[in-house]
Amino acid sequence: MANINAVTTSNKAELSDTEGMEFLLDEYDVRPQAEITEDGEIVIWGLSPFQVFSDDMSMDERTSEFLKELTGVLDEELVIQSIGAEKYRYPVMAVQYRVNPENGSVNVRNLDRDERPLGEG
Repeated sequence: MANINAVTTSNKAELSDTEGMEFLLDEYDVRPQAEITEDGEIVIWGLSPFQVFSDDMSMDERTSEFLKELTGVLDEELVIQSIGAEKYRYPVMAVQYRVNPENGSVNVRNLDRDERPLGEG
């Protein structure tokens, strides 16, 4: 079994609806860590890949659903990046999500594909 070590980080994105964000964090099992700062910003960080867990749907579907919900509570773009390696030898996983509240888009980019709207290809 492969031993994958990963990290996740995001920018601090200002929230337009702090209570709405608190509701989303209560409804979704976001990992590694998502928190609202004292300044009313969201930040996601930790020592695992960014994922949203669920008992009733796939992790990819739940992650997509959460990211799309974020567009309604953000005041500025949120960029989440995760990268992982096997035994620190070479990257085997890298992904970037861009959540844009201005146009409601969520784009994803990874090692083998250019940026594209989430859910395409």
